[in-house]
Amino acid sequence: NSSGGNGGGADEYTSMFQTCSRMAIGALLNASNTIVLGVMAVLRHQCKADMHRNAAKRLQALIMAVEHIDDDLFHFSQDLNNETMQDDSAAFFRNFMRTL
Repeated sequence: NSSGGNGGGADEYTSMFQTCSRMAIGALLNASNTIVLGVMAVLRHQCKADMHRNAAKRLQALIMAVEHIDDDLFHFSQDLNNETMQDDSAAFFRNFMRTL
C-alpha cells in the first residue's frame, strides 16, 4: 500500500507539472500572439501614413507645377516687345496642351 501511495503521489506530481507546463506554453503563445498582432497593427498604420505622405508630396508637386504654368501663362500673355520673348511665348503656347 505504501508503494502504491508513493507512486500515486509521483503520478499526481507529474500530472500537475504537465498541466503547469501546458498552461505556461499557452500563456507564452497568447503573449506571442498579442505581440505579433501589435506589430502588425503598427505596420499597417505605418503603411497608411506612408501612403498619405506620398499623396501629400504628389499634391505639393502638382500645385508647384500649376503655379509655374500660371506664372508662365501670365508672363507670356503680356505685350511682348522683343523678338526673344515672342519666340519663347510661341514655344510656350505650342507646348501648352502637352504641358497640361
